[in-house]
Amino acid sequence: MNPSSRQRGFTLIEVMVALAIGVIVIFLSYQTLRSAIDSAKVTKETMAEIDDLSRAMYLLEADFRHVVARNVSLYNVLITAGFSSEVDEEYLLRLVRDGRPNPASLPRSSLLQVGYRLQEETLYRDSWPESEEALADDASQLPLLTGVTELVIRYLPASAENRQGPWLERWPEQGVSGLPVAVEVQLETKDFGRITRLFLLGQG
Repeated sequence: MNPSSRQRGFTLIEVMVALAIGVIVIFLSYQTLRSAIDSAKVTKETMAEIDDLSRAMYLLEADFRHVVARNVSLYNVLITAGFSSEVDEEYLLRLVRDGRPNPASLPRSSLLQVGYRLQEETLYRDSWPESEEALADDASQLPLLTGVTELVIRYLPASAENRQGPWLERWPEQGVSGLPVAVEVQLETKDFGRITRLFLLGQG
C-alpha cells in the first residue's frame, strides 16, 4: 500500500487545541445563558415592583375619588368629616369612602374606613367596615409598597385660589373644615426615587 494514501490521524496537539476550543465555547455559552437568566430575573422583579406601585396609586386614587364627609370614631377618637391626618401617631391619613363591595347584597353599610401608615419602610392600607365600634386591631391590613423611606401628604383647602395653594401640611387645620379639594402624595422610594401624585377628591 502506498504510504501517501493512508489517512493521517490527529496529533496530540490538535486534539488538545480542539478540546480547548470546545471548553471555551461551552464557557461562553454558559455565561450567555447565565446572563439571560439573571436579566430575566431582574426584569421580573422590576415588573413586580412596577405592579405594586401601580396598585398603590390605583387604590389611593379610588379612595380619594370615593371619599365622603362623615363624622366617625375609632377607639373613641372622633374624626371630623371622616378625613384626618391627626388621628394618632400611627396613621398618616384616615378617611371614609363609599363603594364598599357587597356582592351578596347583605344589609350593611357601603362605607369603609381606610387608614394609611408607614411601618418599617412598607406602606400599609388598613380598612374597617364603617362602624362606631370599629377597633384598630380589627383592621384588614394590606401591604401596598415596600422600600418607602418617606411619605409626605399635603392638602389643598377649598379656600385656595388655585392649585398653587397655599397647601396645608395637616388636616384639618384651625379654621378649616370639611374635605380638601385635592391631596398631594409624595413618596420617596429606594427603587423609583421621589414620586409625586396629585389626587382630586370626589368631584373636585
